[in-house]
Amino acid sequence: MRRVFTVITLILGVCVLAGCSKKSNIDVVLDGKASSFQPTDSAVLTTATSSDAVMHTIVLANYELKKPATKKSLFKSAKGDGKMRVEFSIVGEKGSDETTALREGEYKTNVGNAGSPHGATTDAKFAFSREGREQSRGLNGPDIKEGIVRIDSIKDGVVTGTIHVTDGSLVIQGSFASNIG
Repeated sequence: MRRVFTVITLILGVCVLAGCSKKSNIDVVLDGKASSFQPTDSAVLTTATSSDAVMHTIVLANYELKKPATKKSLFKSAKGDGKMRVEFSIVGEKGSDETTALREGEYKTNVGNAGSPHGATTDAKFAFSREGREQSRGLNGPDIKEGIVRIDSIKDGVVTGTIHVTDGSLVIQGSFASNIG
């Protein structure tokens, strides 16, 4: 019993030293088929919206993203066996702009796109490789049946949190840690 306790203590100690608490694990269910991946690269893209607010798009991939990561460089980039990418966006408060930093907190979806997009999760996307080409499935405001993104921490250039969004046939959920920039 003492040996088991010692092994568990050592594993927990190594996990803390290695930063296991900042690991990402994303689970996706698409049309009843489950997939899971641990992102190895990430980025946060910041843009202005037409509704007078900033949009922060968090990108998580199990392959190396082109730097600097942009919407254009991400387009059709999940090519090759097993490549997967998840993107989801948070719109800031009205009057925010590209200089407005991402903030900790809960960002719920506006189910059925009801209400203002400000201070909410507005969309999500799952991109994956099939036969050497990128395929993708997106969720926009009207499609989302339920969802929330929680930003738990932003420090040392890393944002951590959890996501759960779904339209019923696509579910994206898990914990994440993403490099900012």
